[in-house]
Amino acid sequence: MIACLTLANISCKKDQQIESLGDALIWEETKCGDPWGVDVDRNSANFEAELDKWLESKTGFPIAQPLRKKVPGAAQDCTECNCKTGNVIYIFPNNSKQQKFLSMGFRKQ
Repeated sequence: MIACLTLANISCKKDQQIESLGDALIWEETKCGDPWGVDVDRNSANFEAELDKWLESKTGFPIAQPLRKKVPGAAQDCTECNCKTGNVIYIFPNNSKQQKFLSMGFRKQ
């Protein structure tokens, strides 16, 4: 029985791990606390392209188009603005320009 609980615990933790995509910086999307929340509709079919334009306008640096991926089990069941949606946004700025994005709240993996 202990082995079953241990395996269940390990598999849950594995499901919540954020996939590593090389030198990407990541942002764990929130329900309404993201800095681009007013300007970029997260439900838009063009979300990634709109976010790309927004980030470039705020930092002055182009990035490879952002990628948003769902992380199973990472969504938080709450309604506050800082609650995580379960989506992770990956951006790929030039290494010499990463500090601007880190200052915005993106983080290294």
